[in-house]
This record gives sequence, structure tokens and C-alpha cells, in this order.
Amino acid sequence: MAGGASSLVQGVCRRDHGPRGGIRDGRRRAFIAPETVFDLDPAAPNVMPSRYRQVSVASVPSLSPEDLADRFTGREAYRRTRFVVARLAGEPDRCALVELARSRSDDLFSPAVAARVLASADECEYVRDDSVDPGVASHMARVAERRPGLTCVVVEGRYRHVSFLLNADP
Repeated sequence: MAGGASSLVQGVCRRDHGPRGGIRDGRRRAFIAPETVFDLDPAAPNVMPSRYRQVSVASVPSLSPEDLADRFTGREAYRRTRFVVARLAGEPDRCALVELARSRSDDLFSPAVAARVLASADECEYVRDDSVDPGVASHMARVAERRPGLTCVVVEGRYRHVSFLLNADP
């Protein structure tokens, strides 16, 4: 693996699944330019969160990108949560990856001002493997190598911690 495990962790996004290139603000339904809200490049290789607490898991009734963006925009989230692994109710092995953007706040919970899908259900796989520490980039890369062609691999690993590797390029 070129660059070693530490090279797997990347910075932050500019792609948007919102209408007309903007993102809906959950309260006003005004449009916000995506570049003012998200700073993660969703096309960057080897994107994974730097900490477990940045990832939340939620059961949802639909995995359509529009439904996910609507569901999480305006919804309160723990202040450290940046990504949501949305799992389909009744079919928890089907999932999608959502990124949240919130205004700066010291509150323990604050509403997301925007949400966008980084990996749809067709691009994402949920894997359970207790031998994997999802906080270790090289462990995540090994899981992703066994699943070529996927944009995102979500792993529930040791101690039931959950993390993901987006655009794996080990």
C-alpha cells in the first residue's frame, strides 16, 4: 500500500445531491451553495472518518438519496456526528452513507443545516467482522480489497464500532 495506513485518512466534500446544485436548509427551505456547507471532496481516494464518534448509525424507511437528504436535513444530531450510516429498516445489510453539515455550535445536539448522500445503497456494503478495528485504516483497506467495485464499505467491527472507507484505493 503506497503511503502506508496514515495516507488513507482524507479531508472533507463538494458534490451535492440537492436540487439545482444547492442544498436545502431544513428550516427555511432556502438554497445554500454546496461549497459553503461541505468541505469534503467525495471523489477523493480513501476517505474515512478520523474518529468513531463522527459516525452515527440510523434505521430509515427508504434509502433513496432524496429521502435521505430530506430526512437528515434539519434533524438534530450529536455535535461530533459528521456522517450517518443509514440502514434500511427490515433489511439492515442494505445501507447508504450520508454526510451532515451543521452550523458552529457548542450545544451537545444541534440541527443539520444540510445533508447529502456520499454513497448510495447500490454503491455501499455493510460488513460485520469482529476481527477488524474500524479505526485502523489498514484494517479497513483489507476489507475493501475483498470487495472490488464498491464505492463505500461500512464495517461494524471490534467492540461493535462502525466506520467506513469511501473510494478505497489501497
